[in-house]
Amino acid sequence: MTARIVLVADDHEHPLRLVEDELAAHADMPCPHCKQPLRILGEGRDIGGFDYYKAKGHCALAKCGKYVGEVRAYVSTIFGLEEDERVLNGRWKVY
Repeated sequence: MTARIVLVADDHEHPLRLVEDELAAHADMPCPHCKQPLRILGEGRDIGGFDYYKAKGHCALAKCGKYVGEVRAYVSTIFGLEEDERVLNGRWKVY
Protein backbone atom coordinates (compact mmCIF):
# COMPACT_ATOMS: atom_id res chain seq x y z
CA MET A 1 0.00 0.00 0.00
CA THR A 2 1.28 3.47 -0.88
CA ALA A 3 1.46 6.26 1.67
CA ARG A 4 -0.94 9.19 1.27
CA ILE A 5 1.13 12.38 1.21
CA VAL A 6 -0.35 15.83 1.83
CA LEU A 7 0.75 19.39 2.50
CA VAL A 8 -1.00 21.03 5.45
CA ALA A 9 -1.09 24.79 4.90
CA ASP A 10 -3.62 27.32 6.16
CA ASP A 11 -5.54 24.53 7.98
CA HIS A 12 -6.19 22.72 4.65
CA GLU A 13 -4.77 19.46 3.31
CA HIS A 14 -3.45 19.68 -0.25
CA PRO A 15 -2.65 16.34 -1.93
CA LEU A 16 0.92 15.83 -3.12
CA ARG A 17 2.11 13.62 -5.98
CA LEU A 18 5.42 11.84 -6.25
CA VAL A 19 6.86 11.79 -9.76
CA GLU A 20 9.31 9.11 -10.85
CA ASP A 21 12.96 10.26 -10.99
CA GLU A 22 12.25 13.48 -9.03
CA LEU A 23 13.10 14.20 -5.40
CA ALA A 24 10.45 16.88 -4.87
CA ALA A 25 6.73 16.20 -4.46
CA HIS A 26 4.34 18.08 -6.75
CA ALA A 27 1.38 20.14 -5.53
CA ASP A 28 -1.43 21.43 -7.75
CA MET A 29 -0.96 25.01 -6.58
CA PRO A 30 1.59 27.79 -6.92
CA CYS A 31 4.18 28.55 -4.26
CA PRO A 32 2.74 31.29 -2.01
CA HIS A 33 6.12 33.08 -2.08
CA CYS A 34 7.59 32.82 -5.60
CA LYS A 35 4.31 32.02 -7.44
CA GLN A 36 5.99 29.22 -9.45
CA PRO A 37 4.44 25.71 -9.66
CA LEU A 38 4.94 24.27 -6.18
CA ARG A 39 7.48 21.50 -5.74
CA ILE A 40 8.13 20.53 -2.14
CA LEU A 41 11.08 19.08 -0.24
CA GLY A 42 10.62 17.87 3.33
CA GLU A 43 13.07 18.46 6.16
CA GLY A 44 13.26 16.80 9.58
CA ARG A 45 10.98 13.73 9.57
CA ASP A 46 9.27 13.05 12.87
CA ILE A 47 6.26 11.09 14.11
CA GLY A 48 3.28 13.43 13.90
CA GLY A 49 0.48 11.21 15.10
CA PHE A 50 -0.79 7.65 15.35
CA ASP A 51 -0.51 6.95 11.61
CA TYR A 52 1.53 9.74 10.01
CA TYR A 53 5.03 11.16 9.79
CA LYS A 54 5.53 14.91 9.52
CA ALA A 55 8.25 17.16 8.11
CA LYS A 56 8.76 20.84 7.39
CA GLY A 57 7.87 21.50 3.76
CA HIS A 58 9.93 23.97 1.73
CA CYS A 59 9.66 25.16 -1.87
CA ALA A 60 12.16 23.08 -3.86
CA LEU A 61 13.24 25.97 -6.09
CA ALA A 62 16.75 27.10 -5.13
CA LYS A 63 15.88 30.78 -5.55
CA CYS A 64 12.94 30.43 -3.13
CA GLY A 65 13.35 27.60 -0.59
CA LYS A 66 10.82 29.15 1.81
CA TYR A 67 8.64 27.25 4.27
CA VAL A 68 5.22 26.44 2.80
CA GLY A 69 3.65 24.13 5.40
CA GLU A 70 3.80 20.73 7.06
CA VAL A 71 4.22 17.64 4.89
CA ARG A 72 2.41 14.58 6.23
CA ALA A 73 2.83 11.00 5.03
CA TYR A 74 0.01 8.75 6.24
CA VAL A 75 0.99 5.08 6.42
CA SER A 76 -0.65 1.81 7.40
CA THR A 77 -0.09 0.70 10.99
CA ILE A 78 -1.84 -1.54 13.47
CA PHE A 79 -0.31 -0.46 16.79
CA GLY A 80 0.77 3.09 15.87
CA LEU A 81 4.04 4.49 14.56
CA GLU A 82 5.66 4.90 17.97
CA GLU A 83 5.15 1.21 18.78
CA ASP A 84 6.19 0.16 15.25
CA GLU A 85 9.47 2.08 15.54
CA ARG A 86 10.10 0.78 19.07
CA VAL A 87 9.75 -2.81 17.82
CA LEU A 88 11.65 -2.35 14.56
CA ASN A 89 14.50 -0.31 16.00
CA GLY A 90 14.70 -1.91 19.43
CA ARG A 91 17.63 -3.84 20.74
CA TRP A 92 16.02 -7.29 20.63
CA LYS A 93 14.73 -8.95 17.48
CA VAL A 94 12.21 -11.79 17.39
CA TYR A 95 12.09 -13.83 14.20
